[in-house]
Amino acid sequence: MARGPAHVNALFETAIQRRVPFLLGTLAVALLLVTGMALAPDLLSGILFAVALLLYLGLVATATAALNYHPRRLIERPGELATVDSPGPVLIAAGVTFLATGLVADDVGDWLGGDEVTPFDIVYTSAWPLLLALSWYTALGKFGVALRSDGIHERRPFGTLFVPWAALDPELAAEPGRLNLVTLRIRHPETVVRRGIRGTNATVRGATDAAYLAGVINSAVTTRAAHH
Repeated sequence: MARGPAHVNALFETAIQRRVPFLLGTLAVALLLVTGMALAPDLLSGILFAVALLLYLGLVATATAALNYHPRRLIERPGELATVDSPGPVLIAAGVTFLATGLVADDVGDWLGGDEVTPFDIVYTSAWPLLLALSWYTALGKFGVALRSDGIHERRPFGTLFVPWAALDPELAAEPGRLNLVTLRIRHPETVVRRGIRGTNATVRGATDAAYLAGVINSAVTTRAAHH
């Protein structure tokens, strides 16, 4: 039992650091399994289906566990401190890859076999590649929170947020909340810049533990206020 979390964390780190090979490998395995199920005799096809199902369920279970992956650290990059990357989107994209590959291949196989193709079938089948592309975009993009000299930057898949340090309350700038959210106490909302689709200006979220991130933000704001 003691070795379990270490092995899980190692898997998470692999998914983060080698996300492109990880996803390409998942796609290759999914295509091989789908091809095998289509060409193999019934017994072997059933075994391959069971293997594909177990792999998919394993990815779903691991992705669920990744939702609780919140290390208490930040990554130092040139000019910024950034929250760690999350393995969740990578593992979710891998699961979507398995599911989309199987469902689309099954539908195309039915059409080639002479089944009637309805407009709903076309829309339904076309939606899966779009969902797959969205999941890969979310998995491969650089999203999260970065603390820079001018303020707090957050990048989400479809929106960004910039909060200058001077906009925050120096008494208590940030508080950790549920779902690993950090609530910012903003005194000057007119200086906050928000672009794209996102929720309130007052919350940011990264994979780094929310309490740890809030503590770093509070320390930064307090230090800047003392210097001024």
